[in-house]
Amino acid sequence: MKNQARQPYNLLGPLEFRLERPSDPFFRAHAPVVQIAKPNGLVPPGVASFIGVVVGLAFPPHSPYRGDRIGPVYKAVQFRLETLGIFKVFHTHSLRTSKRASMKSMPQVLALVFLIALSRPCSGEEVTIDADVVYGHKLGLAMTCDVFTPTEDATGAAVLFMVSGGWYSSWSPPEQTQHMFRPLTDKGFTVFAVRHGSSPKFSIAEAVADVRRSVRYIRLNAGRWKIDPNRIGVFGMSAGGHLSLMLGTASDEGNAEAKDPVDRVSDRVNAVVAYVAPTDLRIMSKDAPDRLEAYDRFPALEIDAKTAEADSPLVFVTSDDPPTLLLAGAKDELVPISHSRNIKAAFEKANVTSELIEFENAGHGFGGEDAQKATNAMVDWFVTHLTDNTAEASK
Repeated sequence: MKNQARQPYNLLGPLEFRLERPSDPFFRAHAPVVQIAKPNGLVPPGVASFIGVVVGLAFPPHSPYRGDRIGPVYKAVQFRLETLGIFKVFHTHSLRTSKRASMKSMPQVLALVFLIALSRPCSGEEVTIDADVVYGHKLGLAMTCDVFTPTEDATGAAVLFMVSGGWYSSWSPPEQTQHMFRPLTDKGFTVFAVRHGSSPKFSIAEAVADVRRSVRYIRLNAGRWKIDPNRIGVFGMSAGGHLSLMLGTASDEGNAEAKDPVDRVSDRVNAVVAYVAPTDLRIMSKDAPDRLEAYDRFPALEIDAKTAEADSPLVFVTSDDPPTLLLAGAKDELVPISHSRNIKAAFEKANVTSELIEFENAGHGFGGEDAQKATNAMVDWFVTHLTDNTAEASK
C-alpha cells in the first residue's frame, strides 16, 4: 500500500493547529495538530502536565478574553497562555475558516488542549483524590479545593497550591491535574489545589479572603487528611504567587470570638514558595504613574493605589513571616523582577529566612533546565522547612 501523508487531527473542524514535543511519542504522532512552545523553545519534559491546569485557569465562564468567533478565541488563547508565562500556542493555518465559523463555548477550546496535553492519564494508584472539598460558601456558591494524598509514605506535611492566574481561578478535573503535583506527592506531601472566587466577578481582596479561609478550614480539619496543622506550606505562580505571599505576610491567629469555628483558627502558613509573583500592587494599580499597559487587560487590577496597598505583600513583611523562596525571571516584562528583589530586601531587613533565585534568561515563567531547577528548588524548600524538626521548633 502506498504511504499516505498523515491527515490533521482536527477537533475543532475548520481550525487547525500543529503540536510538537519531540520527547513524547504521543505528541510526535499528532504533530499536524497543535504546536505548543515556549517563546525560547519547546515545552520541556515534565512540564507538559501544566498545560491542562493553565488552560483551565485561563478562561472562567465570564472571562473578557473569551470570543464568539474562532479568530478572537484563538487570540485570547494565545494571550492568556503567554501572560501566565508557561506556554505559548501558535496558530499555524486556518483552512476552511469562514466568517460563519464560530464556537458556541470556550469549553471546546479547553477540551482540545486537555485531550492533547493530558495524554498520559494517571492510574490513580499514586495518590487518593478527595475532590471538590467545600471550604466555604459565598453568594450561594461553594468555594472548593481538591486534595491529593500519597497512597504510600505520606509524611503528614501539606502544601497548598493557589489555583490562580491573573486572579482568575477555575475548576479542572483533578484526575487530569494531579500530574503537576507529582514532585510533591512523590516526596510524601499532601497537596491541596485551592480555588478562589475568580476575577472579574470577585476582587483581589476577596480572593485573598478566600484563600485565608481555605488555610483555616484545612488546619481545622487536619485530622481528616492526617496532616500536621503545624506543617502547612503554600505555593503559586504569578497571581497564585501573590496570594501565597499574602498568606505568608498578612495572616493572623484567628478570631477567638467568631461565631464560625473556621474563623477561630489561624491562617498562618509555615513555608512559602512564590513564582514570578507581584509583591507591590500599588505600582500596578490604575492610578500608578508608571503602570504597564499590559495591566489594562486584567480586570482585577482596576483598583486604586489605596485599595492595592491593602493586598500588597511588601507592605506586611514582619519578622515572624515564614521561610520564603522567591523564583523570578530577569527578563519578566509582565511582573518585573524588581517585585521579587524588593520583597527579598524587606525579608532580609526583617531577618526572615528567605532566598531569591533569579533565572537570567527567563521571562514570566520557566522552561527547560530553568523549569526543572525551579521545581527542584520548590520541593527542596518544602522538604527543608516542613520537616518534623522544623515544625517542632516553630511551635
